[in-house]
Amino acid sequence: MDSKDENAYHLFGEDQGEVVGYLRILPKGIVYKEAAIGRVLTKQTYRKKGLSLEMVKRAIDYILDDIGEDAIRISAQAYLLKFYEGFGFEKTSDVYLEDGIEHIEMLYKRLSVE
Repeated sequence: MDSKDENAYHLFGEDQGEVVGYLRILPKGIVYKEAAIGRVLTKQTYRKKGLSLEMVKRAIDYILDDIGEDAIRISAQAYLLKFYEGFGFEKTSDVYLEDGIEHIEMLYKRLSVE
């Protein structure tokens, strides 16, 4: 936990009362000028079952539809580039180290319908 958790929305998946997946949604202005998704994690035995896909999709929908934001910025582990591109995030930085792990910054923008 950190001080940002106090202002975050927390989304988690449970199985029989056990938390098996988690992420946090940070309103704009806390980390970036855009809203952010972070701390995405899935218990190892629940990986490759679609839980992370579902949670990230729900987080994006919540930010767009309930909070009313049009952009989402993330700091993603570099090996997950394709995973986040699948949601429409685009790479906006070179690879950098965060806590000794390669990351990239990515941005999602709502497509305007004209």
